[in-house]
Amino acid sequence: MNTDDRRPAAASRAGGRRQEYAEATRQAIVSAARKLFAEKGYFATRVEDIAAEARVAPATVYAVGGGKYGLLDQLVAMWQSSPAIAATLDELLRLDDPVLVLRVLSARTRQIREEYSDIIKTVLATAPNDQAVAATLDKVVGYYRGSINRVSQHLASLNALRPGAHVQFATAVLWFYFGFPGLSAMHDDSGWSYDDAEKWLADEAIRALLFDMQ
Repeated sequence: MNTDDRRPAAASRAGGRRQEYAEATRQAIVSAARKLFAEKGYFATRVEDIAAEARVAPATVYAVGGGKYGLLDQLVAMWQSSPAIAATLDELLRLDDPVLVLRVLSARTRQIREEYSDIIKTVLATAPNDQAVAATLDKVVGYYRGSINRVSQHLASLNALRPGAHVQFATAVLWFYFGFPGLSAMHDDSGWSYDDAEKWLADEAIRALLFDMQ
């Protein structure tokens, strides 16, 4: 084989290794930021802290992660791109039992909350004091409320809403029970187990919206 013929293959392998190293470095930085934001808070965490935790230079945190906001933005993207989120809406819109719709909504909300509670808490705690993070949270809330509105429309199409209830009312009720504060108040603040909180939220949403359906 001609030496020149081997060069493209060798270059390809070297390029693949560089890509693997770059991705491993990015993952280490993102993981370090997630850990430190949860432990110390967004504002108390310095880029130097993230660099030390990830065992890279501070300049690498800026170059690869985009600094603290860039890293928080990546964490939000990780949360929002969870397959469970898209799958949940598709699953709910296929169900024709309104009670089951609300029980599955409660179960999937709990699942996502358990997996991403650290990121959710970081964003909620940071947004009131940072305009960029607040704008990111507004986008998340807009998407989430839009999904809940589609669930409300689905319940209405099943003729499941109690007399006097309408889609806008149902959306407000579902946001009250399954928005960010619900599980936080019950699990984090009051010490309820996730199992107990999931069941109670579902029971109360059923009572509020479906009247006498159990």
